[in-house]
Amino acid sequence: MYQELFVYRVPENRADDFERVVGQAIEVFRRHGALGGELVRVTDDTDKFGCRSMGNALGIGGDEVLYVEVSYFHDKAHHERVSASTDADPEVVDLFEVLVKTVDIQHVARSEFSSAVRSVDHAAMAAHASI
Repeated sequence: MYQELFVYRVPENRADDFERVVGQAIEVFRRHGALGGELVRVTDDTDKFGCRSMGNALGIGGDEVLYVEVSYFHDKAHHERVSASTDADPEVVDLFEVLVKTVDIQHVARSEFSSAVRSVDHAAMAAHASI
């Protein structure tokens, strides 16, 4: 499994717009062949278990919300094919224009990952999906 991960710091007053534009982008990527994607919003950003919270580690301000977006692909080659296809889609260009008006793109972190260790009960996850 290959993933593309984004970490966003979003002004609280733009959170609804941000969720809407990223949700639309995830659907565009799915139409172009991505296996799926999800956007998660921090719900507990406190230091615990001797670890710093992500918000503290990243310097998230009190008026910001931390989000993580993950997109899923079979492998790097699949990611590259889907990316090439979506890059040519005018809807993605329009969504990106909205995104850069919603967040400071210079504060967005992005990387690509390959699964190293995996244990997933897909049936249990599907049964408890809230979306």
